[in-house]
Amino acid sequence: MTTAEIVTLSASLIAALCTLLTLWQLNSSQGKQRLIETVTKQRIEWINKIRVCFSEYSELMERISMIRSSGNNIDDLQFQLSYLSTHIDMLLNPKEVITQRYIEKRNQIKRYLLDDYSNEYSPAEYYSMMLDLQYLQQVILKSEWKRLKRESSSGKEVNDMNTIHLETAEDIDPGRFIRLLHK
Repeated sequence: MTTAEIVTLSASLIAALCTLLTLWQLNSSQGKQRLIETVTKQRIEWINKIRVCFSEYSELMERISMIRSSGNNIDDLQFQLSYLSTHIDMLLNPKEVITQRYIEKRNQIKRYLLDDYSNEYSPAEYYSMMLDLQYLQQVILKSEWKRLKRESSSGKEVNDMNTIHLETAEDIDPGRFIRLLHK
């Protein structure tokens, strides 16, 4: 074998090796891209599902508030409220601070409307608590969108949701952030 043939053979082997390496990297990145697309799709479905649950919960609380202020019985709606609370709890991560604050605020409102008949009902107090609850709902939803954007742009899973929650909460309403989350 001549030197020219050896050089040609070596160059061919190197080119084949580079081609195989490129194909392997392309296949690997396509697999990652498919995974990102799948996770993104599921996160969007989750966001839409939790948004619907939050809306239904707020609507039901409003109905209970109106019935309570008129002095009528709200027993029929308590089952629905319990069902929606459980459904929302199953969708949220109980380890996250924002979820814990959301559940605390939700339970406070629930106690106020359902259990605390000894105190005079105040629509202003109820609406103040509901604004806090809706703020926490917004933080949860907007944080998930922020997470989704970061994961899509970086191609990597974002695990530090507490930081995203706190950033988002402060951006939305600094006053409520300090009062509800900065403990």
